[in-house]
Amino acid sequence: TPQNLYLYPCNLFVAGFIGSPQMNFMDAVIENKDGKLYAKIGNNALLVPEFKVAALTPYVGKTVVMGVRPENFLSFEKVTADNALDAKVDFYELLGADVNLYVYVNDVKAIVRMPSSRKRPESDNVQIAVDMQFAHFFDKETEATLLNR
Repeated sequence: TPQNLYLYPCNLFVAGFIGSPQMNFMDAVIENKDGKLYAKIGNNALLVPEFKVAALTPYVGKTVVMGVRPENFLSFEKVTADNALDAKVDFYELLGADVNLYVYVNDVKAIVRMPSSRKRPESDNVQIAVDMQFAHFFDKETEATLLNR
């Protein structure tokens, strides 16, 4: 079903095709630190949830593509050391009930969707929180999904 494709895309093409705005993609290096897995993007290390560890363990030390849907970012107030990405705000698009915040994460453009009731960033340099429960991971070469949540 379309909903199943949206929630569990089988590859990068499907993940980017289903959904509007489309899923954000960024390269991440999978690292093992003190027995925990992290997706390292630039200077940020995002903690991989325990239920995704087995699928990503074979990729430790390798670059994968991490996908995050615009609505799977958390409010700026929920940033922690394990879920934060450094970003630079490019454009703030008010859409009534929602806002699309266009940002750059390590020179990669990303879209963050949030309710317009959330506090607007006070600076162009922000940290955005990723809800890693909903992060998708894809093989860099084959573009196949590495897990379905």
